[in-house]
Amino acid sequence: MLINRDMFFYYAGKLIPALGALVLMWIGIKYLGEASYGKYILVFNSITLVTAFTAGWIQQGMLRFNAEQLGVPNIFRNSSYSRMTFIAALLSFFLMLILAVVYFKLEGIEILISSVVAFLFCYYSVGLSGLQSQFKSAKYAISESLFSIGTIATCGLLLVVLGFTSYHVMLIGILIGCLVSLIFGIQPAIQRNISNGQIDQSLGIKFLKFGFPITVWLFISNLFNLADRFLIEHFFNLEVVGTYSAVYDFIYKISGFLCMPVLLAFHPAITKKWNDGFSEDAFRLIKKALFFEVLLTVAVAIFFYFFGEYFFHTVIHLKATNLLGMIVPLVISSMLWQMAMLIHKPLELHLATLVMLLGITLSMLFNIALNIYLLPIYGYQIAAITTLAGTCFYIIYTLFANRLVTNKFRK
Repeated sequence: MLINRDMFFYYAGKLIPALGALVLMWIGIKYLGEASYGKYILVFNSITLVTAFTAGWIQQGMLRFNAEQLGVPNIFRNSSYSRMTFIAALLSFFLMLILAVVYFKLEGIEILISSVVAFLFCYYSVGLSGLQSQFKSAKYAISESLFSIGTIATCGLLLVVLGFTSYHVMLIGILIGCLVSLIFGIQPAIQRNISNGQIDQSLGIKFLKFGFPITVWLFISNLFNLADRFLIEHFFNLEVVGTYSAVYDFIYKISGFLCMPVLLAFHPAITKKWNDGFSEDAFRLIKKALFFEVLLTVAVAIFFYFFGEYFFHTVIHLKATNLLGMIVPLVISSMLWQMAMLIHKPLELHLATLVMLLGITLSMLFNIALNIYLLPIYGYQIAAITTLAGTCFYIIYTLFANRLVTNKFRK
């Protein structure tokens, strides 16, 4: 079955990025310390926020409508895709430049590096979505693995071998990783499977109309998952941000490694069934994917409950104590968040993107309000509880909205 084959390739491709994330975290904390690693996390998270805002509508448009196109979208030259991607990347560059100067107060080379990374990361993200939209799971896996290998090799060389000690060295690693993936992974895949002919100009409008509300949703959902770090920096310090981010990121990377291949494999199949008029088949695929993720949740929860604290103290060398109180809620919320990407699919298929947007906005505001109130009282580890509360809020909202929207369309 095509879905099973795609899941295999996505799992194979996610293995190197998952291991790479662990190695990158270990290198960052060991050779930079929690404080510098925390600074890197805040800057790189800002880059992902910016690119989610500028390019999300292109990515979602590809995934929603591109199954009907023949060939991988050409994002590099002479196509509607290339023009859309270039505009999004240029916006990413300037928005990150403004953030670097105004918010982070970076100087000189740090400003340039962070802005260029935003530009290239935009191309990298859109390129991966183009491969996914055409069921090119093996090429997707290779391109993502090349990104991880390029990033790790560069950081290892600069931090471990040459002895650099600045956080922006890790951003240079991301920059090189993007270039390696684009040059040796995504671009050759496009050349071998390029879409024939010019795409109708109305496709850009179609993408924007469908994708922009989801772009805002993606931006807010990223902010929902990242705002706690900025608030932790505000109430505490960068060292605490580094500790919290190490635990949070590793747990979410593991849940992403286990659950994202399920979503990547099922998403194009679900939308194709829906676009072809087989709505019941599309809903059956959603339920099947959720069943896979429930089984994975049980396995992840058991592992982290018994071995999580030992891992973070022994392997990552975190100094903080009583990590289990943070690990358990983060494990549950990370797996529930992966399931939420499938639970809200009926809203996405019915093009009820504004309903989705309202849900994630309310969840984010709920999460931020809890953090502002509770962080000064209970300390930074309470952010794990507020993350779980916000995730549960979104799922409950989505289940209720699914029922309302589905009943409306049936009538």
